[in-house]
Amino acid sequence: MNTAIMKSKSLASLTVAAVVSLVGSGAVASTYSAAVLALNPVGYWQLNGNTGDSVTTNPQSGTWVQGSGLGTETTGAYSPGPRPTDGFQGMSSANQAGDFNGGAAGRWVRIGPGEADYDFDVGDPFSFVSWIKTSNTSDIQFILSKINTDPNGAYQGNTLLFIPVTAGPGYGLTGQRVSAPNDSLIGNNTTPLADGSWKMVVWTSSGGTSANVMSLYVNGVSVPADVTIDSFVSGNTTSDGPLTIGGRTWNPSSAFDGQIDESAVFNYALTSQEVSDLYQAAVVPEPSTLAVVGLGAIGVATYVRRRSRRECQR
Repeated sequence: MNTAIMKSKSLASLTVAAVVSLVGSGAVASTYSAAVLALNPVGYWQLNGNTGDSVTTNPQSGTWVQGSGLGTETTGAYSPGPRPTDGFQGMSSANQAGDFNGGAAGRWVRIGPGEADYDFDVGDPFSFVSWIKTSNTSDIQFILSKINTDPNGAYQGNTLLFIPVTAGPGYGLTGQRVSAPNDSLIGNNTTPLADGSWKMVVWTSSGGTSANVMSLYVNGVSVPADVTIDSFVSGNTTSDGPLTIGGRTWNPSSAFDGQIDESAVFNYALTSQEVSDLYQAAVVPEPSTLAVVGLGAIGVATYVRRRSRRECQR
């Protein structure tokens, strides 16, 4: 066989192999994480086999713990997270999620040091984002929290959690800002969510204490929030406790039972369009470097075939 033809076929094979390799490595999977990072979170934990923080400008790693208080360090566990096979084409085929086992001995993740980066007072805007999957409908479960460790109820902080829905079965998504025992701003959605499928849940606050400052989203879509306002208009919601994923620093019975993935915290309120775009980045990836490489591979293959014909005609 002509040497040029052999080289051409080899080049074509290598080009195709490179594209296949990129597909297999989940190159498109950067679509969702890239979308998160483009929104400038102050903290972002992919939980893809570790508790490392993807935000290099604020690299706060987490520690797996179990029990109440600050918890006892333990080994984390991981399960498959949302993947292309689940319909989330913007995620990696190898995506992992943190596996939280609930109950009094439940695992959760403590983030620190640098907890003040995730502390928001009454007038401060913020957003909490997580992907969750659970079928447990019998207990309150915490998703993302930053609340003091005081077990006597004199606490401050912010938390995104599930509460059992009596009309369920299932959970309602809840965002709660608290200051002292009885002062709080709570937004509840009573749509049952615990159906064992992956969901992106988002809680935003534009700051302040009026009923319209809170927004809840499920899979990129706003859901009704029944807001209850107590008497903490002048209260303080800053917390000296650590940021936690899948639990809180007291009452371990409220540890999350299921999987949590792609948790992020922002120091501003995401808009409804930003939330929708974020979910779409997980469902339908935008044209990416992989697409460019794929088109390049087609171009190279065409060039190779034409060159081979020319070599044969000589």
